[in-house]
Amino acid sequence: MRKRGYSDALATGTVAAGGTLGQMIPPSGALIVFGIIAEQSIGKLFTAAIVPGLTQALFYCAVIWIAVRLRPHVAPASDRASWAERWHALGKIADMIVLIALVIGGIALGWFSPSEAASIGAAGALAIAAWRKRLNRAMLMQAFDETLRTSGLILMVIIGALVFSVFVSVTGLTDAIGAWVTGLGLGTVPTLILVALILLLLGSVLDGLALMLLTTPILLPVVEGVGMSAIWFGIFLCRAMEIGFVHPPVGMNLFVIQGVAKDVSINRIFKGVLPFLASDLLHLLILILFPALALGLPELLGN
Repeated sequence: MRKRGYSDALATGTVAAGGTLGQMIPPSGALIVFGIIAEQSIGKLFTAAIVPGLTQALFYCAVIWIAVRLRPHVAPASDRASWAERWHALGKIADMIVLIALVIGGIALGWFSPSEAASIGAAGALAIAAWRKRLNRAMLMQAFDETLRTSGLILMVIIGALVFSVFVSVTGLTDAIGAWVTGLGLGTVPTLILVALILLLLGSVLDGLALMLLTTPILLPVVEGVGMSAIWFGIFLCRAMEIGFVHPPVGMNLFVIQGVAKDVSINRIFKGVLPFLASDLLHLLILILFPALALGLPELLGN
């Protein structure tokens, strides 16, 4: 983007906001952890995340389009690639697109379980690596090493989350918070907005995964108490987590980008991400007002 003369603020803001999409778009590690903590179907969570994930990406595209229309100098026009060049470039990743569609589509349509989909994805990735002549012993050892490290970390996180969940239940904290919220006499939408404010406040100082582990045992009963499902809350919580990644003062993604682009001040990065943060808050509000955004596709597919 710099080579094309794009504004540092727009470039860093786009990367920071776009970097949060991985938490929502299946297969999402955050949704897997939530599914285990809340004892919910991971397949349903993946299916429920498809529409919110796509609309979130469209919101980001709209922000960029508006920014460029209002201030063309932030992203000067460059030479357009021909359709032949575009299809040629797309063809280089066609095998990966087919594999992703097979894994995610198979889960959504009920062709196989998430565990089976993981096996298919791993086998497909190995086949693609072999087809591209990239499969060798060193790559396999690196993949095994990184997988074991990641799996071990996730298992430790899940163990800690389950212990914390039992502790919260035994102390009666969940019942106390539920009674407090009920005593406020708020309706469904005001209660969910209050929960959103709590998540955004905590998300501004906590890591995303820590936010999920701490709040799920406490807030899930409150959300279910106003008639919302645990599947919807998983998507809602994941969106709040994503906002936390770009929300000051912590905004982990922002500091990661500042560490890579050391000549761009953190203030400029904050400025660049603000329009995307506004679209995130609007998207979160729409998710509250229209729960079908998350629940419509699972119901349509009969998941």
